[in-house]
Order: sequence, then C-alpha cells, then structure tokens
Amino acid sequence: MEFAHTARGLLAVAVISLLPAAVRASPSPQASDPPAAAAADTVASVDPPVPVPAGQPCVVHLFEQLDVANEYTYSPPAACPPPWSKVILKVDLTGTRFDSGARIDLDDVTLFAGATPGSTHETSWHAERDLTDYTALFKQFHWGLFQDLGTLEGGTGDSSLKGSAALEFYPATPATPAPRVPDAVYSAEYLPEELPHNIERAYVDVYAVSSWWYTAAPAETFSKYPALNTPLAAGGEVDDFSVNPPREGYAGSAYREMWVSVDNQRAGLAPVFPLLPAAYNWALPYMLEDPAPSLQRLNFTPWRVDITPFVGILNEAGEHRVDVDWGNQGAQLLVYLDKGSTHVGGAVTQNTLQSQPGSPTIENGLAPDGDALKGTVVTRSDRDFTISGVAYTSHGPVQTTVHQTQRLRNTQTFDVEGLEFPDWRSYRQDVDLQSTVDRETTISQANHVLSRDVVHASYPLNLHYRMDALIDAYDVGWDMYVTGAEVGATQARTQTRDYDGHGAAHYASRLADTFSAVRERDANGADTSWFSATSRGFWDDAGSCRTAALGTRDGVVEARVEGVGCPDGQNRTSWLSHPDGSFDGLGWLGQ
Repeated sequence: MEFAHTARGLLAVAVISLLPAAVRASPSPQASDPPAAAAADTVASVDPPVPVPAGQPCVVHLFEQLDVANEYTYSPPAACPPPWSKVILKVDLTGTRFDSGARIDLDDVTLFAGATPGSTHETSWHAERDLTDYTALFKQFHWGLFQDLGTLEGGTGDSSLKGSAALEFYPATPATPAPRVPDAVYSAEYLPEELPHNIERAYVDVYAVSSWWYTAAPAETFSKYPALNTPLAAGGEVDDFSVNPPREGYAGSAYREMWVSVDNQRAGLAPVFPLLPAAYNWALPYMLEDPAPSLQRLNFTPWRVDITPFVGILNEAGEHRVDVDWGNQGAQLLVYLDKGSTHVGGAVTQNTLQSQPGSPTIENGLAPDGDALKGTVVTRSDRDFTISGVAYTSHGPVQTTVHQTQRLRNTQTFDVEGLEFPDWRSYRQDVDLQSTVDRETTISQANHVLSRDVVHASYPLNLHYRMDALIDAYDVGWDMYVTGAEVGATQARTQTRDYDGHGAAHYASRLADTFSAVRERDANGADTSWFSATSRGFWDDAGSCRTAALGTRDGVVEARVEGVGCPDGQNRTSWLSHPDGSFDGLGWLGQ
C-alpha cells in the first residue's frame, strides 16, 4: 500500500521532476497541451529518433510485413555508393504477445533486438538504430533473418509478430563527412576460419539485457521452503494450465555479469541491464508499462567491450574464438585494420581479470518466523581489473590499457506468509539493486597518451511485489483466489562518456533515463492504482540537448512534454550524437 501511495504523486509533478537535476534547475518551460489519449494499438514512447544529417537518404527496404522466422535479402543501394555519413535502421513492428521479442540479423550479424511491449492486446511500435559502425557489412549482398526471441519472458515461442524494416543511407558530403568505421564486422558466433592478420583495434558489441535474475532466491533456501516456489511468487510463467497452476519464483544467484573471452582468456566484462518483465504473475498478468514501455524494452542497446589488448592473439594464424558466457547469439566482433601492414603482432601484457572469481558473495538472512519466512538476502559482486596489451603496428608499438571497476549490490527483502500448502496466504518481495561500472581506456605510444576514453554507467532498480490469496484445496486439485496484488518499480539508466583524443576535439555526453510505475488491484481484479512516468534526457558538448517525458494514468497517456531545460525549450541534437546511449567509434572527431 505504501508504495502505491508514494507513486500517486508522480503525475502531480507532471513527470518533469523525473528529469535530471541540471534540467530541473532550468527556467520552467511552456508545456504544450496534453495530447489525446494514445490509440489502443499504439505504444506511447519517448525513445529518441536517430539524429540525421542534412540531405535525402537512399532507402533500402529489407522486408515489409514479414512474419518472424522468415528470411529476406539485402542488396547495397545502387544510387548511394559508400562512403556514407550515416546508416540508420528503422523498424516497425506489430504483435499481440507480451512475452516475446524480435531480432533482425544480416549475414548472422544482429542489427536489432528488442522485446514486445507489456500489453495483452495488439500493439504497434517503432524503433531505430544507428548502424554506421556496421558500414562494412552493407557493401555486399547478404541473406538476412527476422526472428522471434521466443522465450525471452518465458513464452512458448509462438508469436503473432509481424514487421517491416528499412535501412537509410546518407551520402557523405563536405559538411557531413563519413566517419572512420570498422573495416569488418563479424558475428561472434560464426567467425571465419581465418581472421585478417592486421587487426589493430577490436571491439565486441553484446546485448547485456536480461529480466528476472534480480528476483532470484538462494538455491538452498528455495529448495528448503516450497513457499518460495508457489503461484503467489513473481515469475514469468504465463502459459495456460489445467488442474494445477504453474509454480513461480526463481532460484539461484541474484546477479548477472556478461563475460567476454578471447580464446578462453577473459577479455572483458559488461554490466547487465535489469530489464523489467512484461507480466509479473500468471494469475494477474498485468503490465506496468501499458501503454508506455519501460527502459530499453523496445530496443536493446548493445554494450561495447574493448578487446584491443588481444589483437596480437587474434592476428595469429588459425581459428579463434570470441565467446560470451550466455552464448554468442547477438554478439558482434568489430575490427579496425592497419592498412600499412599485412601482419600486426602483439601480446597481452597484463590481465588481472583472468584470475578473479566468477561468483558473487551472498548473505542469506532468510529464516522461518512461525508460519512465515522473513529476512533479507544481499548479493554482492565487485570487480576491479586492468587489461593491457601492445600491438606492433606500421606506425610503431601502441599500448592499450582498459581499467574497469564494476559494483553490484542487490538487497532483497522477503515476507512470505504461509509455509505449508494449502495455507499459502501472501508473498511479498522488495528488490533494491545498485549496479555501476566505470571504465577508462587509454591508448598510448612511447609513453605519450594518444587518447583517453572514460565511461560511467549506472542501472539502479527498486521493485516491489505483493500477492495476497486464498487457496481452496479439494480432492482432485485446488484453486487460488487473489485477494489483493501490487507491483511497483522505479528504474534509471545513467551513462556518461568523456573522450580526449590526440589531434581531435574533446567530446563529452550524458544520458539520463527514468521509468517509474505502480499498479494495484483488489480482490475483484479491479485496478485501484495505475500510474507510470517516463523520461529521457541526453546532452553533449556538440550542442545536443534532448528531453522528453510522459505520464500515464489508467492505461491512457495523460501528459507529455518535450524540450524541458533545453535552450528555448526546443530539442536539438547533433547529427553525430547517440541519444539512445549506444556506443560508436567516435570516428567523426577531428573532422
């Protein structure tokens, strides 16, 4: 109840208070009149479009109204040969399932991945991605695949998803020149038998996005107390059942990290974004995010891992492996080549990540209290590592050093009433997750720093879940009657980047996104509280300022504002910027 009471104030501040403090301190904008309620089949989103350069692009339609798990073909745009100043993917999807998602691959390289919105009715939505760094892929004919993510949220794989997708190619001009981009892009799952031998820089793009893991109870406690594995618990099982309702809840470690390795050596680590699920329980599969999605739901943002210290290994003769510990699906290897050399040697000179343990520490305070199970479980994981390597390029030895610290604290509080069937009465779980990463990448030559790239990211999440019910047991089965339920969540994504390069302009950017929502239902299944507020903010020193926020009540968009805190109250983004928080190679700096 107290969570819902707090959330009722969200719309009172017209969602503007969810914007970063630097914006709130700016003069109050003139808010536009709230738009009409969002159409029932249209997802209300404030996700930013990809900024575009001046001029008209050449458009290549990959597919139109194609069902998932279908192939398509791609041919380069004849009227717009490379180089291109920007390449943008635009996707339009329609579907009815809330436990699925879509992925678009080209020559096994993932161009796009995203989940379906939290809605039980047919919805349509739009997403965009800047794929300029994948330019090398688009210079040749390829086969592609549009597929269903299937079991992302516990679904069966069946889906009614349909979609259309197109690539837009902007020709390079003196005013909008083409940036330096990777010379080759490969699927990490299907690397060629022989990579080029003159790689001088290498990166891996991974989709480090996952739901539910932050709600897991320790495995030994989960097994000991069946009340943690009941239909009252939060869980992703939404399939039909016959006599017995499905069990819910998750066992194991309530943490996630994504390891990247090169030929079985740990080469990097990505923080995992805690994606909110679409539905929280089979009995009341209600959506917090209908009609406005939570952060990253519709468009997963890849995290870029710098594996340049390992180029000496990748350049050796023979086959190589670039692995991600969840499997390589969706991971891409991007490489820059030394055009002045046919072979770049090198070696890893330091790797303190290799010897670090892969498991977190868990403080399990769960204990029975009469006919209840109460307590707190704290999961901790700390990483502090340095990886360095030297590459002997045509312009001399180049040293790359990656220093990264990563901190995760997941505090879960459980209050479960009724430990024996059929006396399961109430299940309450609160999650306080703090996840941060700081990474500094330095490239130097002869003790002279050529570039320094500093990235900070933070993914806090507060989740509250409560389910009250009565169990009616009889000879051949049992029924569950919900007497009250509540779900509330507040999450954020903050990401900053600060780059200094030799002979290039300084570049700094800041991303600040928030999502907060609550939904409460009574014993009759009626909503007694249902609110959400979403904001997106992006700023950089290239003159970009973009803010957007919306608030919903009872499934209807009630307020929307844009440009809050920006000059003249207007959004403006440099055509070079990435307001969605995705990484690029900064190949346009200095131009």
